[in-house]
Amino acid sequence: MPQSPADLPPSLPLTDKKRGPKYIVENKAKAALLMAWATGRPLLVLGEAGTGKSHLALAAANALKVPLVKTCILARTSAEDLRSEEHTSEL
Repeated sequence: MPQSPADLPPSLPLTDKKRGPKYIVENKAKAALLMAWATGRPLLVLGEAGTGKSHLALAAANALKVPLVKTCILARTSAEDLRSEEHTSEL
């Protein structure tokens, strides 16, 4: 089990199956994960629909054995909204 994002292999499984789909971790994603891990802060992943944001989060959380918290950010979302448990869900 990796101790930090620096120890992550180039590809991470998306399921518990040995031959299941994998997420290929690019250098920018690995650097972002490492910075979030080192600072103890959450990682906000932005991007167009279908670019793999959810898969990155799922693969990294599984590999690092940390909880995955999912929330949808809208134009009207405030910082206070993100602090309340009703807007986030642990997967």
